Amino acid sequence: MDAQVLSLMFDDLETQGWSARSGLFPAPLCSALYREALERREAADFRAARIGQGAARLEVNAMRGDEIAWIEAGQGTSAGADFLAEIDILRSALSAHFFLSLNAYEAHFACYEAGRFYLKHLDRFQRNQDRELSTVLFLNPEWTHDDGGALILYDPQENDRIIAEITPTLGTFVLFRSGDFPHEVRAPQRSRYSIAGWLKRTEAWRAAIDGLMSDASP
Repeated sequence: MDAQVLSLMFDDLETQGWSARSGLFPAPLCSALYREALERREAADFRAARIGQGAARLEVNAMRGDEIAWIEAGQGTSAGADFLAEIDILRSALSAHFFLSLNAYEAHFACYEAGRFYLKHLDRFQRNQDRELSTVLFLNPEWTHDDGGALILYDPQENDRIIAEITPTLGTFVLFRSGDFPHEVRAPQRSRYSIAGWLKRTEAWRAAIDGLMSDASP
């Protein structure tokens, strides 16, 4: 993980609540992750994504049209394991710098075929506040603006105002506050691959931390 890029991303988070920069992860790792995504899709590991949570989860193509494959520790190739190890370094650094007490991470590969999209939404569920920071790592080599598939971030206060249009080029990493920034994925002209993830502070962890803070209060 590039320390200089990480420092710049921390500055971005402090000043604007989001960041999009390339070079945080080694280029060979990004390319290996792209190959793993292709291999897993060819092996039929991807499934249509759903919206909602728990029993209320629904497959709604009018809202989102991506297919996903979850990344689990101990599964897939070494690229997936290396990525999770890098994210754990990031999680620790973010927790220390921003006092977030992040204790979990979940992520999946995502593929948007040509014409597929994900309408404007927030990543944090109303009934579950675990997700603190959203992450996206783009895996598309030789991608241009004309290929479409941009990630669009909206202003938290004026959520019809676009504040960023991010082209999903290989190695670009995006980080933003899950509960603050509405965002959408525009339809690409060809298959678009990424890793979408969420750094979390689970309810049990928050309760434990709150209890420790309460015990330490004078």
